Amino acid sequence: MIERYTRPEMQKVWADETRLRRMLEVELAFLKVLSREKKIPARELDALRSLLDDALSAQVKSKEAKSGHEVVGLLQAVSSQV
Repeated sequence: MIERYTRPEMQKVWADETRLRRMLEVELAFLKVLSREKKIPARELDALRSLLDDALSAQVKSKEAKSGHEVVGLLQAVSSQV
């Protein structure tokens, strides 16, 4: 977002940290379904929950810089931890 064209509330919505958290929430919801259907062990859910911290954010940004895409960076960072 271009700062001068947006309000502070919208900047928060589209901030990198907020987008990352939302993407992780989607991944977590998907894993919950897989766990409920017995397609993955419940420990995978716990593993993803434990990743929700600043260190993961830095890792995603690093991988995103290499791949050129935030989703690829997210998936690479998460898959390397789980």
